[in-house]
Amino acid sequence: MPVVIIEGVDGSGKSTFADKIAALVPHDYEIIRDHKGPLTDPVWDEYVTPLMNVRDDQFLIADRWHVGEMIYGPLYRGKSEVTPAEERLIELLLSRMGAVRIIMQPGLSTVRKRLGDRGEDFLLAENVKEVREFYGNYADKHNWDVIPNGTKQLAQAVVDSAIANAWVVT
Repeated sequence: MPVVIIEGVDGSGKSTFADKIAALVPHDYEIIRDHKGPLTDPVWDEYVTPLMNVRDDQFLIADRWHVGEMIYGPLYRGKSEVTPAEERLIELLLSRMGAVRIIMQPGLSTVRKRLGDRGEDFLLAENVKEVREFYGNYADKHNWDVIPNGTKQLAQAVVDSAIANAWVVT
């Protein structure tokens, strides 16, 4: 059950990189794509249950997970629904599962251009720098890999790493 979690500020290239990864997953895996937006279920059901339900023959690629709730929740709703204890549990589970955890971190001007090009109105321009910095700090604190862009070669390395480190339930 290989797992890849991709986080980052809106416009950082998460979905594009997830597409590149999906294209390289061996055919003997069923690909599960997940995109987390604003929290709609209790934290356990949103972030833990889906991880526990991934079968050995499935490859989960998630475009945003719990870290997004931890930055966008306070920014737009005044608080995150993920408590510090839940954060620790999710991080421990991801680590034990051998999940590849990536923060996409292109330059600030690149993110602003992408958001402008697609007419993004959810993430306000004045918040882009703050959100980007949060992700960088989170990566440092929790040992997530940080990449500026997702090349095909890097996508292949992610697939290989996720398969090699996957937690196999027997």
